[in-house]
Amino acid sequence: MVLIFSEDCERTTDEVAQWLISNGKKFLRINREDEVKIVNISPTKGVIEVEVNGRVYDLCQFSQVWYRRGSLASNCVKASLAELGNQSYTVQQVGQFLSNEWKILQHYIFFVMERKKGALGSFSKSFINKPIVLTIAKECGLSIPETVISGKGSILYNEALYKPLITKPISEAETFRNADGSSSKLLTTPIEGTTFDKNSEFFPSLIQHNIEKWIELRVFFLKDSFYSMAIFSQNNSRTSIDFRNYDDEKPNRMVPFLLPKHIEKQLGNLMDKLGLDTGSIDMIVTPQKEYFFLEVNPIGNIEMVSKNCNYPIEMDIAKYLAYEKGREVIAQ
Repeated sequence: MVLIFSEDCERTTDEVAQWLISNGKKFLRINREDEVKIVNISPTKGVIEVEVNGRVYDLCQFSQVWYRRGSLASNCVKASLAELGNQSYTVQQVGQFLSNEWKILQHYIFFVMERKKGALGSFSKSFINKPIVLTIAKECGLSIPETVISGKGSILYNEALYKPLITKPISEAETFRNADGSSSKLLTTPIEGTTFDKNSEFFPSLIQHNIEKWIELRVFFLKDSFYSMAIFSQNNSRTSIDFRNYDDEKPNRMVPFLLPKHIEKQLGNLMDKLGLDTGSIDMIVTPQKEYFFLEVNPIGNIEMVSKNCNYPIEMDIAKYLAYEKGREVIAQ
């Protein structure tokens, strides 16, 4: 039986689930929005019993596990705090303590699930460190943009004397809600270093040389397979720096793309060293046909690649999850 961790209305999960249903493969889907209650966890007996939507399951009995996205939700922290009554001076401290306790339990559950032979995806590896990834990518032979992390205006100024620069979050893109109800999203942004005061100081920021693009690549990696898509984003002023600044009126052309074998080998080595069996890889190809690695997202947008390029990614995920004792149980 298959165990899936995901979120409500996650379309890739929905499609994989449909493939499993149509082929008679049983599965349990636990969404981030579902309340999970701990019934019995015993490391000595190898038991993880949880209650989900009124039913009790031993998660250790599932043979195949797919972590797509999300976490485990529980009302146990809120319920426990309600028992404190009017002792408000302890609520915040106890709440923080109980939240930490729940995080430990959650991490343990995912730890056990990810060690199964049939596991796909990883909660513990879903949060990556960009500087670490760039360092390992370079060790694997991949070209990466010239990168500097600095909080000094003088460094920024000197870098800008030689090449155009961009800046991006060191972590992940974040959306901020403004006071007027609008929102702002931190994406890759061009910067002009010469406008900065050389003596200024600011929060350490990731700065890269802006590489001229011929095309942008979005590559989904599944086990040993690559599903590559070329995005012609360079000729649109909105998407030339960051494809995620979508232009719905003039959408970019997206087509299937065949990676050179040596690039596939280098990317495969990178994913192996990162311990990732799935993920979306972003790359740039220059007019001179040089390949530059940008970053990898362990979760990634599968649907965009599969639908625009007619790749059977969701079916292939279902085939992997349905594989039992050397036989495939998903019909073509």
